[in-house]
Amino acid sequence: MPRIAALSALLFGLFLFFLTKMTAPPEFDFLAGPQDSTFYSDALRFKEILGRDGVTLNIIETRGSVENLERLREAEGPTAGFVDAVGAILLAEEAAEGPAAGDPGTDDPDEEEAAGPVTSLGAIYLQPAWLLTLATADVGGIESMNEMRLGVGPEGSTSRLLADLFANYVQGDVRIEMVDMAGSDEVVEVEEIVDALMSRQVQAVFVVGQPQNALIDSLLREPGLRASSFRRSEAYALHFPYLVPIRLPEGGHDLGENVPPEAVNSLAASTELVVTDLFPPPLADLLLQATGEIYGGASLFTERDAFPNPDMVSITLNSSAARYYDSGPPFLRKYLPFQLATWIDRFIMVVVAFGSVAIALFSIVPRLIMMHLDRQLQAAYRRMEEVEKERV
Repeated sequence: MPRIAALSALLFGLFLFFLTKMTAPPEFDFLAGPQDSTFYSDALRFKEILGRDGVTLNIIETRGSVENLERLREAEGPTAGFVDAVGAILLAEEAAEGPAAGDPGTDDPDEEEAAGPVTSLGAIYLQPAWLLTLATADVGGIESMNEMRLGVGPEGSTSRLLADLFANYVQGDVRIEMVDMAGSDEVVEVEEIVDALMSRQVQAVFVVGQPQNALIDSLLREPGLRASSFRRSEAYALHFPYLVPIRLPEGGHDLGENVPPEAVNSLAASTELVVTDLFPPPLADLLLQATGEIYGGASLFTERDAFPNPDMVSITLNSSAARYYDSGPPFLRKYLPFQLATWIDRFIMVVVAFGSVAIALFSIVPRLIMMHLDRQLQAAYRRMEEVEKERV
């Protein structure tokens, strides 16, 4: 008996070990952006932080937000990536409209399965939008002109997506023509923008980025340019939760040089950290902790600990992220390494599950035994009655 008990305990221990083996893989894909973009440099910071806990990020270079979302929807394994909220909204609207009637291949079940669901871990920072014109131009904003050639980034860029959104809600009969500027928001040259404005190729240029960004900093300091305000910035923010009204006061960027020379009221769009629907909860917690380390400080337009933020999202919030925002990181993660804390957490979950089943069985088995004994006793009584009848 002792040997049987020891063997049973060993088998049970092995069973628990395999069940509680860390479900989070030691590596996963991370969709960034162009190699010289903010997205890519931020992905490198995530790679460094998660590397401390033995988790490897496979950084994948992409064209940006829209491609990231498309690849997340098609991913078969755990994948994370940066997605601008506006891009997510527009793609969601396209999906809601469905395929056009008569579109070949729309009945292919494989295509329907390819577009898997994605969830958001929350907004991680704001991307301010800037409308730049010549300093001598009498342009009060997009809505102040009857016709405008607006320089924007390429298809799928944040500036193009935001410009399309604003153009859809311009009051009056305003004709806006989008002009594709060379490169993306991060790599287009200041000289190209100035030349396009000076040569009247465009009346205004729409760019996105923090004032500390090299491009935005140069544009705000350019003496021949000025940043125009958005007249209805607060109204846009009321209707779109992923947009936030911002105000850069006179001299707010550089007090000594008085940049900008006048206050600018604008809008900022949230950027989200998006994951595949079945992304492992331990890795989601780890990413959120890294997000707080990277983006949790105060910035020009946000207070300390404003990010990560569960409210400024355009995609369904991940269930693990919702739990994280409610109760913080797992208790064990505060004191133990990631791998060990995850293993113990899974072990406890399995033990609790087995305990619940065991308690249920222990409460049911005695009843089953009593029912079986009662049936046997009743059968014995019937046989005894039959024997007594035969003797009489």
